[in-house]
Amino acid sequence: MSLLSLTAGCALKDEYPPEWEPVAYAKSGGCQDISGLYRNLGENSKRKEVYLSSVLFPKERDPSSVDYVKIVNSRESSSLEITLFNDSKPIKSVNITSESVISCKNGSYVIERGDFLAKEGAIGKQWVRYSFSKSGNSLILAKKNGAVGALFFVPIVGSETGWLRFQQP
Repeated sequence: MSLLSLTAGCALKDEYPPEWEPVAYAKSGGCQDISGLYRNLGENSKRKEVYLSSVLFPKERDPSSVDYVKIVNSRESSSLEITLFNDSKPIKSVNITSESVISCKNGSYVIERGDFLAKEGAIGKQWVRYSFSKSGNSLILAKKNGAVGALFFVPIVGSETGWLRFQQP
């Protein structure tokens, strides 16, 4: 108990926006079909702009150069084929198949990433998890990220959950 009192931390949670259509979940075993063409520019539950290409390819430099993202999922192999488009021209295509990156949990495709940080007096691990579902003509992502570590020897723990929406053209 005394260890918890020495740990600085916070948890932030956004509720699913009531004005968005309800999320549809897979009715049978396996993951829901999320195949479709989506606008790259979407919004989060706080009505701020977000880019789907940044979720899928976080190290890309200019997400605003992408107009659309096409997702084709293979239910048999739990893989996603992602194609980025500028106007109507494909500019990047990747097939995500690794079980260490993508999985099927509770009827949704899930992409998880984690990084270890060590710089400027901070050391720790951060992670992010996106669960993909459909809602009407939109792709809905439940986002959960967190970190655990220390800043100048002070333990820090935090997490945040939120929602992202990307509509079909």
